[in-house]
Amino acid sequence: MKKLIKKTIHLISRSQYTLVKTLVLIGRERRTDVLSDEYIRVSSLELLVDEITRRGVQGVAAELGVYQGGFAKHINCLFPERELFLFDTFSGFEKTQLAKDINDGLAAREDDFSNTSIEMVLSQMKHPQRVRICRGVFPESTNTLGDLTFCLVSIDCDLHDPILAGLRYFWPRLSPGGYIMVHDYNNALYKGAKNAVDTFCSETGTFPIPLTDSAGSAILSKAASLSAPEQPRSVLRRKEQLAIMISDGS
Repeated sequence: MKKLIKKTIHLISRSQYTLVKTLVLIGRERRTDVLSDEYIRVSSLELLVDEITRRGVQGVAAELGVYQGGFAKHINCLFPERELFLFDTFSGFEKTQLAKDINDGLAAREDDFSNTSIEMVLSQMKHPQRVRICRGVFPESTNTLGDLTFCLVSIDCDLHDPILAGLRYFWPRLSPGGYIMVHDYNNALYKGAKNAVDTFCSETGTFPIPLTDSAGSAILSKAASLSAPEQPRSVLRRKEQLAIMISDGS
């Protein structure tokens, strides 16, 4: 049986796919599509949502760069009780941003991803009533939002400037214990993604955690503030005695 599996994996790998063992030891039913061709990315999202829920991390979810809603639908499905803010032009790349990345050698494709619409995106959502559409060029599309706190953000807009703007906008508004997923971090066709993430990380002292999905995503985690461990009363009494001795000059 193992030989057959290895042979099957070898044949599939010729078409740039592979077989991976699913999370069989997770102790519950899976809540995402295990047959997705973005299995690693989607499964990682599922685990991040579990951590956010288990730790009681506050905030709404968001995606910057939605295209046709292929990844947003998983966020919406996994967060049925939370609002999902979707930021996109819903008409493709902003032309000057795409031209800039091509001229700077940061984008190797001229696809503009214009074959989408708000209606197409909403049709994929399991809980469309939880979706908030934020149409326009980012970050101008945030101008009317007011104060929001985010628990999870997906950034998948491919180009350098909107990715960097997204990181700078969402990070201060990300709850402790929250996550930002950035698509294309290790995608040689859109080098601006890695450039933007590395610039942001150097500014903030954060570090990306790379994933092995098809486009080489990265995750940024915002550390949760931990309360100081409770000290034994004997230690506290000793500290009080030392403080009194110092104040008395003894």
